[in-house]
Amino acid sequence: MVVALPSLFNLMRLSLSARRLARVGLALGLLVAMQIPVASAQVVTLAQQQPRYINRVELHTAGELMAALKRADQLYLSGEHQIGRDTPVAFVLHGAEARVFMTLNYAGNQDLVNLAAKLSALKVVDIKVCQTWMGGAEIDEMQLLPFVGTVPYGPAEERRLVEEEGYVYF
Repeated sequence: MVVALPSLFNLMRLSLSARRLARVGLALGLLVAMQIPVASAQVVTLAQQQPRYINRVELHTAGELMAALKRADQLYLSGEHQIGRDTPVAFVLHGAEARVFMTLNYAGNQDLVNLAAKLSALKVVDIKVCQTWMGGAEIDEMQLLPFVGTVPYGPAEERRLVEEEGYVYF
């Protein structure tokens, strides 16, 4: 029995050490778990520091749209800017310029549409047309080319991107 006591004592001591190790491990695990959200929040903050762009359409002409697309293409090809690297340039159209993206108008706007389709495929631009404007112009969503999306109300979406999402005009 005398021999068993030191063994029992050693087992208890080992058991206490194992519990301490488990607590330390749990504490370390909690610290690591708490660090993960902090690290990802830092990544989000850094990503949000990169400017995101929206195109301002003022004249509502195909020429203005073509000039903006060519500018986005040049900036993308130069690699000097983040255009198309993280977030595409937003094009929110709510005027006559949107008609160029109707399938029946493709032949007359082939160069513009091809450039827009290429830039859209490369995620350099994201083109959306206002559904409210489309309703007033009697244009159905099915008449738009496949790479063009829609938003319920263009001016509100533009304002939301600038005020809430931090986009800057391109």
